[in-house]
Amino acid sequence: HVHKHLFKFLNERDLLSHSQSGFRPKHSCHTALTKLFDNWLTAINNSEVVGAVFLDLKKAFDLVNHNILIKKLSLYTANSPSVAFFKSYLELRQQIVYINGEYSTEGIIRYGIPQGSILGPLLFCIFINDLPLHITSDAVNCEMFADDTSLNASDKNTATVQNELQKSINEVSDWCDKNAMILHPAKTKSMLLATRQKHQLRPLILNLSLKDNHIEQVHEHRHLGIIIDDEFSWRPHITSTCKTISKNLYLLSQLKHFVDTSKQKLFYYAHISPHLTYASTVWDGCSDILFHKLNSLHRRAAKLMMPDLSLTTDAKLQHLGLLPLREKLMLNKAVLVFKAFRNLAPQYLKDLFICHNSRAPSRSMILPKPRIDLFKTSFSFAGASLWNSIP
Repeated sequence: HVHKHLFKFLNERDLLSHSQSGFRPKHSCHTALTKLFDNWLTAINNSEVVGAVFLDLKKAFDLVNHNILIKKLSLYTANSPSVAFFKSYLELRQQIVYINGEYSTEGIIRYGIPQGSILGPLLFCIFINDLPLHITSDAVNCEMFADDTSLNASDKNTATVQNELQKSINEVSDWCDKNAMILHPAKTKSMLLATRQKHQLRPLILNLSLKDNHIEQVHEHRHLGIIIDDEFSWRPHITSTCKTISKNLYLLSQLKHFVDTSKQKLFYYAHISPHLTYASTVWDGCSDILFHKLNSLHRRAAKLMMPDLSLTTDAKLQHLGLLPLREKLMLNKAVLVFKAFRNLAPQYLKDLFICHNSRAPSRSMILPKPRIDLFKTSFSFAGASLWNSIP
């Protein structure tokens, strides 16, 4: 009840940052990644390089200062009874430890928000909500999914990207000092994204620091469940995904000796299909060689569930009610475009598309002009192109 009305209050007044995709209806890791990559690919299509910094907030949920959170709540809800209610909810909570048959003395929890509660994530979103406001550079975007935060800047000049990002890192560090949060320098990483040709011409270097600690520049990094590489090749991500699926296919091969096909399908939908399709609108433009690796595993799953030698693999897929992988990925993309136009996804996804007719926005879309083939894999181009092809 409290969560429902607090969220409604914040939403109706548009108080939550548009940069935050965590713990919000219609938002997900998938939508956050789609927005992020579309922005990157648009910049690269404009002959720019993209600098990204993936910030690591140390034990973010556990370090929330109650006094600071209450102060922020009082700015959003100028209603003293409500603020007093949340103050009583947070303060004087106690915990004990039970070990070897004995209880410890009670200790008062002075920091952190109650985890496992429906209010915890929303209170954290309120606590971190003003972080993007502390970034003064118009060239830098701050994207957040709960405490997973990235800073992104693009320009034709690498030095400009570096300067803008360094300025913003300093501002985020200052915000952390004021809000009793801690940035982890060793786990904070940077990356310079560009086309493969630009990387081959010369080494692209980002020299960034966090409080006199050098920020490591990496060529690949796991962010919100996918592995990003600085050339958009998707090789590290798909290689990792194939390893995970292969392990689960082995389990399926053992499981088939004990359960029927319907139970095997449950295992497939729980432990194989999610890995095949997670955030697919971001990476489904990968090379045919990489796609073939995933497709082989998808088809192998069908063969394991239906070992009948008289049927072709395509017939087995049809009998099991499974789409071929290419069609499955196309469906995922079309569904996300549909959600964007039916207000079932964040507004930032709808804003990626330009329509011919404002009265019938979902009828046909204007395709952005691709300067390079890589841009054709972006959601704004590939999604619009796919949607226009639907009868």
